[in-house]
Amino acid sequence: MKSEDEALPKVSIMIPTYNRAHYLAEAIETSLDQDYQNFEVIVSDNSSTDGTDERVKKYFRDPHFRYFRNDRNLGSLRNFENLIYSYATGEFGHYLMDDDYFIDRDHLKKAMRIVRKYDVGTVFSGSVSRYREEKIGRSLSLGLDEVVSRQWWLDNLCKTRGGLTFFPCNGSGMLFKIETAKRLDAFREGQLYGDYELAIKCILSESNTGYIKEPQYVERRHEEQDGRTSYPNAFQGTMIFHRVYQFGCDLGIDPRTMDQVRFRGFQYFTKAFLLHNWILEKGNSWSSLRGFLAELKKFDPRLPWAALRDPNTMAQFIFYDTFIYRFLKKLYLRLRVLAHRH
Repeated sequence: MKSEDEALPKVSIMIPTYNRAHYLAEAIETSLDQDYQNFEVIVSDNSSTDGTDERVKKYFRDPHFRYFRNDRNLGSLRNFENLIYSYATGEFGHYLMDDDYFIDRDHLKKAMRIVRKYDVGTVFSGSVSRYREEKIGRSLSLGLDEVVSRQWWLDNLCKTRGGLTFFPCNGSGMLFKIETAKRLDAFREGQLYGDYELAIKCILSESNTGYIKEPQYVERRHEEQDGRTSYPNAFQGTMIFHRVYQFGCDLGIDPRTMDQVRFRGFQYFTKAFLLHNWILEKGNSWSSLRGFLAELKKFDPRLPWAALRDPNTMAQFIFYDTFIYRFLKKLYLRLRVLAHRH
């Protein structure tokens, strides 16, 4: 006869990693420290060259821990894919980025309680954004109820209020059914920004999703992060909103509603990914601006005019990566550190 803990659904915590041995230990240890017995922690090492394989050996004696190392670097997307399709043995999956870490050892227990209470297949959670010098960081919780309807997400996804965009913490902040992820072909070849796509498709696939508003993990902010290094990647990543639109329409959701979600998604990614990558490669001259607006038109003919009318977007285009921007960012981070000390 199974114990109560063994009867609980198994959760696979999946940690893709590459050359972040200095961060990885905290991700592993806070995962192994979860107060939920039926789980596994899987590290997929994308052929790191910084001694990751040696540093993880001390965890081999823990029965919850499993480690795989690729013979060669397969690319980030393939590493994510292998975790779901080849390594995970749980009913539920939970990615944890190698530079993030849990701050609530009851996280899995809380998420699975919501799964059982509301019969949902996906649970999102709040997080804390922390730069190197900070001890506390800034909460990124959306402050939502334990159960959030699909209609609420359709009405609010990608809207910004009070400095926060209504988009679920999807990388390290999402527990989901592995069977659902496989059915949705999550992280298959060509799906850049696949964690964003999986999150939205899970929302659209269910009547309700769960949410834990208390921050459950820390998102480290540092110079080594991916996502803002290539405009072509950002361009391809933004295309997820075309696929999301079609996916929603295929589910029978009103095309006008899905068009609004798609357009808000384009606006969100314009400020979050497209703009910064474009400036780093093309600069922020007026000719560069004209080129950028032409790029936006490839997504939606309404998008260039929306960008021009948005003071935040235009201010970012003018000042991003300039002396003024770097000075203000440094001042902002300094003030954040001082505020937390008091």
